[in-house]
Amino acid sequence: MTIIVTDMNCGCCKLVIRLLLEAKGHTPVLLDDGQLYIEGSLTPEEIEYINSVLRTVGHDLVLDKNHQLVEKAALAVRTWVMKLENKDVKTLTQEQEKKQIKEIVYKFTRESYRKVSELFSDIMGMTIHHYSIVRRITRAKELIEEGVDLGTIAANLKYCTTGYFSRQFKEIEGMKPSEYKKLVESNWLPEKIYQKVQAFDKNLQTSPPSLEVLLYRHLIK
Repeated sequence: MTIIVTDMNCGCCKLVIRLLLEAKGHTPVLLDDGQLYIEGSLTPEEIEYINSVLRTVGHDLVLDKNHQLVEKAALAVRTWVMKLENKDVKTLTQEQEKKQIKEIVYKFTRESYRKVSELFSDIMGMTIHHYSIVRRITRAKELIEEGVDLGTIAANLKYCTTGYFSRQFKEIEGMKPSEYKKLVESNWLPEKIYQKVQAFDKNLQTSPPSLEVLLYRHLIK
């Protein structure tokens, strides 16, 4: 039985699912494309148990064949984005991006791109191309938060121009990457504000709440 878990593209995800399967007496084998294989099959009780644990960390077992195909395509796109930062990869034109994505999706699914694309749109509510943009921009945000300058980010993610990078970023995030960078530098990202609220509520601060804390509290009322 081949097992696919949503967003299983990091070492932690693979470790969690491996430990869960071993706890139920299975010895999983990691396949090259991020899937897991076990001898035999899972019982309904085992599926319910594993899913209940996975959902607490934002994952799910993918059992339906169409959903498995879509998850393989999503994994292909995430793998493509990860490989962009390889120094051997050259800057890509928009046509080269589309060609590479089609090739890697076929490599992971072994199905026609048209079939996979239609299923992907139906199940995910977006095209494979749009999903690739979302994943690329997600990585760009991580790099911005790590303090990498915008020109380097555009180059690392193989955008043909910084203008193209900026347009895609605004399409997904509703702001330019330079504006997002300012939010990061000013600690105005929602999660950072939330951390300040938590810190104040736990009496870790002796001074009165800042304006941003008061504003956050007002917004969530």
